[in-house]
Amino acid sequence: MSARQNWLWIHGWGMSPRVWGDFPSAFPNAEHQYIDYSACNMIEDFRSTVYDAAASGGGPDTIIGWSMGAMLAVEALAEALMRGEGRVRRFAIFGGTLRFTDRDREKGCPPRVLEAMISSLEKDASGTLDNFRAAMFRGNRMPEAERTDFTADGLMSGLKYLKIADARESWARLAAHPEAPRIVWIHGTDDAICPPGCAPAGAFVLPGCGHAPFADAPQSCSTLLEKYFAYDE
Repeated sequence: MSARQNWLWIHGWGMSPRVWGDFPSAFPNAEHQYIDYSACNMIEDFRSTVYDAAASGGGPDTIIGWSMGAMLAVEALAEALMRGEGRVRRFAIFGGTLRFTDRDREKGCPPRVLEAMISSLEKDASGTLDNFRAAMFRGNRMPEAERTDFTADGLMSGLKYLKIADARESWARLAAHPEAPRIVWIHGTDDAICPPGCAPAGAFVLPGCGHAPFADAPQSCSTLLEKYFAYDE
């Protein structure tokens, strides 16, 4: 590898950078930075935070986005390319979606389920987060996932973002752009949050993995990233 790479890790709703656990250590020759949502209270705060981190002149050349973080990254990268900003060459998506809600449960979260989650969050934020973690990690306790960098307002705004966001147009512009980064999409067959139907053609769907393939199958995921990012170039 001729130059040290700079990787930006963008986590999903209700979590914190700790959720990545030891997975980034599989790439010791890169410098790792992590998104911080602690100042995000409104939907546009999330978008601007990710855009500013992704599109800065001295910013990352590699982005790893998970779940809501991947959606925000798709939007940011498409906009950055349109503006001629940023220098991202590699983009990995874990457990992503371009439209979180869908009446077809095979393609997304039913709107009524998200509405119930919003209502639950208003009454019991801690319980709502616990239930969400249980669904994500299939009942397995993950200490790395037990913290959040979201404010109370940020948790609600994050769900409202998932309710309205539609990154399909951004994805189309990103995929068609001649200077688009190399993209690898990794999904799990057992993802209960963003079902496999959310993944586009060409995605790697790993058997037995849930919403966080990097936690369920870290070796398989790191091998895919090394291969498709040509990590040693």
